[in-house]
Parts: sequence; structure tokens; C-alpha cells
Amino acid sequence: MLSRHKLFQTMMPYQTQTYSTLKTHHQVVPKVKNKHGVEVDNVMQTCYGALKITDLVGVRYGSQISLSKGWAHILYPTPELWTVTLPHRTQILYTPDISMVIMQLEVIPGSIVCEAGTGSGSLSHAFLRAVGPSGHLYTFDFHKERAQIVQEEFRSHGYTDSVTVAHRDVCVDGFGIEAKADAVFLDLPKPWDALPHALKTMKSSGGRICSFSPCIEQVQRTAEIMEKMGLQEITTLECLLREFQIRTITIPSIDVPSQKYGNKREDGEEERKSTDKKIKLDKKLEVDDKKIQEEEHSMNEDGEQVIENKSREIERIKLNDEESEEEEVNGIQKGNENDRKGDTEKKVEKENKTTFKTAVPLLKMPGHTGFLTFATLPPSI
Repeated sequence: MLSRHKLFQTMMPYQTQTYSTLKTHHQVVPKVKNKHGVEVDNVMQTCYGALKITDLVGVRYGSQISLSKGWAHILYPTPELWTVTLPHRTQILYTPDISMVIMQLEVIPGSIVCEAGTGSGSLSHAFLRAVGPSGHLYTFDFHKERAQIVQEEFRSHGYTDSVTVAHRDVCVDGFGIEAKADAVFLDLPKPWDALPHALKTMKSSGGRICSFSPCIEQVQRTAEIMEKMGLQEITTLECLLREFQIRTITIPSIDVPSQKYGNKREDGEEERKSTDKKIKLDKKLEVDDKKIQEEEHSMNEDGEQVIENKSREIERIKLNDEESEEEEVNGIQKGNENDRKGDTEKKVEKENKTTFKTAVPLLKMPGHTGFLTFATLPPSI
């Protein structure tokens, strides 16, 4: 594995005596010959810098190796890593489909499995791990060169005793074995032609069969033949990988309606009280004006009544001034209160935001790869 923080999935290490080698599309060796025929250090160029194969000598799996622009992690080889790094000679099955096949075929340590359509060996490696040393895989491919290449890969990966590779067209010549298999997997253009031969390979105690087809028309034809041959529990599945990203999202909280209406009622109550006070003051001033007018007609010669009227006029002016001052003070207080209320609302608005983590699906994701049709062969058919 190679990364700063990402997985580097284009190399697989294999332990060979005292040093590790890498597996990309070909076996990587510590020394190579240059154009002059002289052996030099083998250097692997990556997007994170150059990697000398000799730096892997004696390195244990899981160790970290520094590069010029990052670092590499040496991983123990697994079928999953081989699936993402193998040289593609054909279309292959990936981990989502492979995991479903292993489970539905009920492959366990000690199982005998027949595979028609070896291809690049992606599923074959998963079968070999599942059956273990006590089980066995018989795999067939009609292409001679592909069969030879995959056989060499099995040998280099240490699976010589657990697998038998054969160049054979199973649709015409059959599997060449009888009553041995616990499970059969078919990856063929016309799987219905291989079904009669597949049944002959299976044990009398029964077993499971799977056919992988990219087109629904192939699935329909295969299912019809399976039903006519007496197979049971015929099921077709499609495995789609759905990837999610973890993101942090902030949204505003919803205000409680009762709080809003409560604030409006308080503001309305204050306005009503202020209006009532003004009405009372206007009525009082109106009564005083009438009294002054009546008293002006009854003034005596000494001018005593005039002095009294002037005193009342002065008192009236004082009342108006006091009212104006009171309104001004109330206005200032109300303005300060509104400012404080605005600051509080802003603070509350800031506090009334909810932040949480959630999973969001990607806009573009891998789609259809193929259909998996499973069926059960009952005992003694």
C-alpha cells in the first residue's frame, strides 16, 4: 500500500525467503538488467516517488517505507488486493459479487468447487482461500493461453496443491469429473449448455449452482432450463455498491411559535398603556381650558383672577413639558430595549443552529456489472 493518507492498491508483496517482492501486473525482482546487460537495482516509479525494490529486503508485512513524496505500506497478499491489482485478461468479478457468490454457494473449508470460465482468476483466488488446504478448486477455461497464465499465477502464489487448471470447453466436452463437487460456478456466454454437464459433477447429496450473466435475456433462458431440470430455490440477485461520504451539516432550528406571539402581546400591552395615558392627559387639559375660559369672564377689577389664570397656564405648560420629557425618556428606554432585544435575537439566532454529521451518497457510482442466478440441486436427482 502506498499513500500519504490513501491506499496504494497497485502492489502486493510476497515473502520469498529473506526478502519481500512486489506484485503489480508482473513479478517484480530486486535486480534487473539494463540495456548494457549489467544488473542494477530495480526501481519502481510511483506518483509518490521512486521505490527501490531492494529497500523491501527483510521488511515485515505492515511496515512503512519512506518515499520522496510520501510513504508505502507493505501489505500481506489477499484475494481482495489481487482483485484490484491483477492484469486484466478478461472482465472480472469484484468483491461485492464475489462475497455474494461465496456465501450463496455455501463454500467452506474442505469444499470441492468447479469453476467454468477462469478468466483472470479474480474469483478463483477467493474460492481457494474459502476451501482452504483441505478443499479443492477445479477451474476450466476454453482459452489455452489464459489457462497457462493463470496456472503460473497460482503456482507463484503457493496454490499448487489446492487447484487444478484445465484448458477445456465445458459446454461441449463437460467437466471431466463426476459426483465430486459441492458447488459449481458458471461464467459463460451460454450457461444453459453447460448445465447438464454441471449436474453430473455434483455429489449425490446435492449442492448449489451459480451462473453469472451480464444480460437479463441470458438470465431468463438459464432460469427456464434450471426449472426444467428440476433445480429448486432459483433466485437471481444483483449486487450494487453504494458508497456514502460523511459530511458535517449546519441547519437553523425552528422557532417555537408561542414565544413569537408572547413577545407581540407584550409590545401591544405597552402601546395600549401609553395611549390610555395620553387620552387621560388630553381630557385633563381640556377640562382646564374650559375652566380658564369661564373664569376670564368673571375677573374682578383687582386682577386677582388674572393672576390665578396665569398660574394655571404655567401649571399647564409644566404638565406638557413633563409629558414631553417622559415620552423622550420612554423613547430612549424603548430604543435601548430594542437594541438589547436585537442583540439577544442575534445571539439566539446564532445559538438556534444545529450541527450534525450525516452520510451523503455520491452523485456518481458504479452501476450494473451482472446478474447472479443461484439454484439448489436436491439430493438424488
